[in-house]
Amino acid sequence: MILRRFLLPVICVLVFALNTTPAHADSWIYTFSGTNTAPGGNGLSVAFQYSTPGPVTGFTPLFASQLSSCTNCMVSSIVPAVFFQPGTVYGDQIQFNDVLNTASVFVFPLNTFLTPGTYNSGPAFNPGTLTVQVVPEPSSIVLLLSGLGGIVGVTRRRLKLG
Repeated sequence: MILRRFLLPVICVLVFALNTTPAHADSWIYTFSGTNTAPGGNGLSVAFQYSTPGPVTGFTPLFASQLSSCTNCMVSSIVPAVFFQPGTVYGDQIQFNDVLNTASVFVFPLNTFLTPGTYNSGPAFNPGTLTVQVVPEPSSIVLLLSGLGGIVGVTRRRLKLG
């Protein structure tokens, strides 16, 4: 009885602790919209959404077929529609190739691609907004709730036993 009385709470705490660590299969969602208004730009409004199992950490070219949605993207099997370029001299950059074959560069603060939030591109470049979201895997939420349920169950049982 004593072993059971102490072992069950320890198991529940371990389950809770293991389930509160970040899941490895979280989805990172990048939602972007902007306008090519820099000198030489065509004034075209552009947008895309990209979902990936982890954050963008290196140079990442994406074709229109790899994007969840894309407004005014260049559709080509040779030229990527979007380039993610983290850690440049100016900051994290997105280059967008639109349907009129005009490349637009949007510059965001460093580590934008690694940090959830909403960011605006720098004033010296094209205006644009990037939203970075991390969506946990559903099984991670279920495991967290089961760990919390176990702790609540143990606490209620202890209160009944007295």
